[in-house]
Amino acid sequence: PSPAREGLCLLQGLLICEICGRRIGVRCTGNGGLYPMYQCVWKHRNALASRACLNVPSAPLDETIAERLVGAVTPVTLELALAALTSLEERDRQIGTQWRMRIDRARYEAELAERRYEAVDPANRLIAATLEQRWNDALQRLQDLEIELAAFERRTMRAVTAEQKKQILQLAGDFPRLWRSPTTTSRDRKRILRLLVRDITVTKGPEPKVVRLHVRWQGGATETLHKNCPALGAALATAEQ
Repeated sequence: PSPAREGLCLLQGLLICEICGRRIGVRCTGNGGLYPMYQCVWKHRNALASRACLNVPSAPLDETIAERLVGAVTPVTLELALAALTSLEERDRQIGTQWRMRIDRARYEAELAERRYEAVDPANRLIAATLEQRWNDALQRLQDLEIELAAFERRTMRAVTAEQKKQILQLAGDFPRLWRSPTTTSRDRKRILRLLVRDITVTKGPEPKVVRLHVRWQGGATETLHKNCPALGAALATAEQ
């Protein structure tokens, strides 16, 4: 998703149009732009359709996702997430141990190749050249494994201290108050949302004035939310004009 920006539309940059697969933008209507809408006009703008794919008031969608988000962050869900994280940490340690065993083996083979090369008679050039090549290959293999291990350790970075886990669990009780606090800015809410939600695909209907939100969470889980939008009929009429 795009970076969190200023503006009151919570889902800006996260919504995807089911019709064309593009990101849904924001359009403000009314006097002074008081009525923000989520609108997808990519096909219309490129003369591929006679009207916008989607035109939905932002407030009902924002409220639906905000309520779901507050309900999702609970002590139980965080405990499950931390348990899964602990399991991943243990798996990473096991994989790291296997990598280091491979590196130890590769280092032994490189040292063995070096001793064989140093022990050969220099006058026997053919054998010396062969042993030197084997030594170089062993050194290259050792270097490759060390680089791969370093990349693996940078990529995982799953270690969480006991104090951090305690703070995460404490956050579950404070999260609803934190989310609704007047001191929490719109950009802060958008940043929090992006930590938990990867993207949301928006679909109209098939029921009249109903929008389906296909939520894809950062952990890989998915779910579909249904929202009745009383103003959807007027919005669709505007889109068709």
